[in-house]
Amino acid sequence: MKHSRLLRSLTYLIEIFVLYAVQQAPNLLPEIHNGRPLLLLPVAISIALFEPQLAAMGFGILCGLFLDLGYGNGILGPHAIVLAIACFTISYLAQDVIQTTLLNAFLLNALVSGAVVVLQWLLGYAALGYEAPLYALLHHYLPRFLYTAACCVPLYALNRLFAVYIQPASE
Repeated sequence: MKHSRLLRSLTYLIEIFVLYAVQQAPNLLPEIHNGRPLLLLPVAISIALFEPQLAAMGFGILCGLFLDLGYGNGILGPHAIVLAIACFTISYLAQDVIQTTLLNAFLLNALVSGAVVVLQWLLGYAALGYEAPLYALLHHYLPRFLYTAACCVPLYALNRLFAVYIQPASE
C-alpha cells in the first residue's frame, strides 16, 4: 500500500514540475488574446478530486507556491493559501458529497480558476491604480481564465488515469 501511494505521489510531483516548466517557458504555449494558462490550477484541482484531504492540501500548497514564484511579484503565499483551502475543500467534497466526474471537475476548476484570476486582477492590477482596469480584465485576465478552464479536461483525464492505475493494494 505504501509503495503505490508513494509512486502516485511521485508521479504527481513529476507532473507538477513538468507543467510548471511548460507554463513558465516562453513561447512554448501559444498566447491566446494575450493570455497564457495557469496549468497548475487544474492540476491541483484534479489531484484534489482523487486524493485524501491532507495530501490534496499539500499538493495545493506546492502548486500555489509554484504559481507565486511564476507570478513574479516577489510575494510567496497568496496562491498557496487559496489553493490549500480549495484543494482541502474539494477533496472533502469528492470523498463525501459529490461524484468525481469530468463535469464536476470542470465546474470546480472554473470556480477556483475564476476566483484566482479575479484575485490576481484585483490585487495585481486594479488595487495598484493602473489605468483601464476593465480593459485589462476583459483582454488579459479573461482569456487567461478561459485558457486555464480549457486545460482542465486533458489534465483531469491524465490525473484520473494516475488515480485509477496506481492504486493502493486492497488489504
